[in-house]
Amino acid sequence: MIKKIKKYKISLRPSFVLKNFKRKTAADLKEEELQQKIKLEIDLLKPFIVPSAVYDTVPPTAIPEPLKVILNSCPKNTVSVSLCAATIGKELEIKIKNLRENNDLEKRSLAESIAEEALEQSLNFISKLLADESKLEGCESSALFTLNRDLAFETLHFLESEKVEILLENNQMSPLYSSIAYAFWTPL
Repeated sequence: MIKKIKKYKISLRPSFVLKNFKRKTAADLKEEELQQKIKLEIDLLKPFIVPSAVYDTVPPTAIPEPLKVILNSCPKNTVSVSLCAATIGKELEIKIKNLRENNDLEKRSLAESIAEEALEQSLNFISKLLADESKLEGCESSALFTLNRDLAFETLHFLESEKVEILLENNQMSPLYSSIAYAFWTPL
């Protein structure tokens, strides 16, 4: 049965935002000033982060044909496979687009770094949820593995991702900050 969760709480890690930000830009601020700026920007943008996800856990035999390719890497004793689609919504994406149009490279890079961290934390939330659910079934859930975007159509269709407004538009997942992933369940 496909499960849908919306507006769950995620915590953003300023140190990871900083790492992403440094990869994107050569900001000429001192480390302390940059960390302070990141914390302020996280507080400012947090209301625009609306995490949501859909996921389902099924026996390997119930995986649709095009997605069976993921079974090539599963442990031999896999009893279930979880598929999920997660997003942080469109609101922050719109903010980032406006920053791009205003040519504000530093603020845009910082907002993108926050969005990337938010998506990662959204997936971490789902991973923890799957770990808890698998334990109740006497199993252990693997880490989440990101699915190849070539499998997006089949995955999103299987998960009925439109329930959380994750769509495939022009061969791109929308919202932009969305991801699809899977995990294997094995007996304890």
